[in-house]
Amino acid sequence: MPYRHRDSMSRKLHAMRYTRERSRLQGSERPYACELPSLRRTLIIIDYDFGTVEQRIDLYAPSALIAAGQSLTVSSGSGESAGPRCSSVFASNSLGSELPDFPMPGEVTFSANEGVRPRAGGRSYTTRHRTTREEHVMSVTRIKKQKSVREQVSAEEWAKRVDLAAAYRLVHLYGMDEMIANHISTRVPGEDNAFLINPYGMLYEQMHASCFIKLDLDGKILFNPTEYDINKAGFIIHSAIHRARHEVDCVIHTHTIAGMAVSAMKAGLMPFAQTAMRFIDIGYHDYEGVAINMDEQERLVRDLGNREAMILRNHGLLVVGASIPQAFDNIFRLERACRLQVTTLACNTEISLPARKIIEDASHLYQPGVRRKLGILEWPALIRKLDAIDPSYRE
Repeated sequence: MPYRHRDSMSRKLHAMRYTRERSRLQGSERPYACELPSLRRTLIIIDYDFGTVEQRIDLYAPSALIAAGQSLTVSSGSGESAGPRCSSVFASNSLGSELPDFPMPGEVTFSANEGVRPRAGGRSYTTRHRTTREEHVMSVTRIKKQKSVREQVSAEEWAKRVDLAAAYRLVHLYGMDEMIANHISTRVPGEDNAFLINPYGMLYEQMHASCFIKLDLDGKILFNPTEYDINKAGFIIHSAIHRARHEVDCVIHTHTIAGMAVSAMKAGLMPFAQTAMRFIDIGYHDYEGVAINMDEQERLVRDLGNREAMILRNHGLLVVGASIPQAFDNIFRLERACRLQVTTLACNTEISLPARKIIEDASHLYQPGVRRKLGILEWPALIRKLDAIDPSYRE
């Protein structure tokens, strides 16, 4: 609905009409726009996805720009770079039915997110409207919006993306990340030769469902909704395991202080307590330098064997799982076992260990499927924990 103008605005408009007419009669007419005050326009953003008015923005269009027909940029109040996401735009003149009698521009352009790359899954818009002085309210324009990542993948893949994002946030939450390094990968449902991995350049606490890159086992990018690339070392390690172990759904690799400390110990991981006894049958892979050589894949697969965990000597930890929850449970427990060992050795005292048979029996009870699939029961509680902290990983 147009806004009723105030008396002060009416007086200004009448004064300008008088000035213009006098100038015309005297032959010294100047561009009318130079004398016009700013026109106030109201832009109403409506998101059809939620059915609610999302934001109202007041636009102050300088008359010089209007007369010249130049572009106007919509700002969201805090600055031009923070353009709103929307589905439709309505605009109205605040001068109501008494628009000034002056030539309006042929075209005025409104645009959002100008010069800013939209976030993965985000939307930007541009709408054009030819304005004439007879029009009082701009017509409704349906915005052509970019499809979100969720709209471009299957429901099964989206659910897997949400769980993968949750795993990254949990690794960060429990102090197992190393800035942008390391990776968590998972298979794409219905696509045996494709897996999802993190974009190389984002922190673990920044991961969300829409950011992951889909690639095949040969390294071909199938879908990349971000401006980032993948890390070659991550591709070599994770693709090797996904190719060789078809029952493995998720692979996690970390560089924690405790994990790297144990990876440098000649004795390897020791069964100091029940948590560590779970991993008495763990693989070891000797350090060969930064994992950028394809021929290392064969040795990685050989050293892992059919196990769920492996220590990369002088490097870090690696676990696999039949699902994301199971893989996270493995890395959480293995990390605790390493922290336990570093702490125990720091005590500089004589260490007591149970008999070997007891250690082996305890380890057996923690193997997949012996009692339950470890990690499945814990996962919903971990998701509730994340949702209470920051649910943005679901976006």
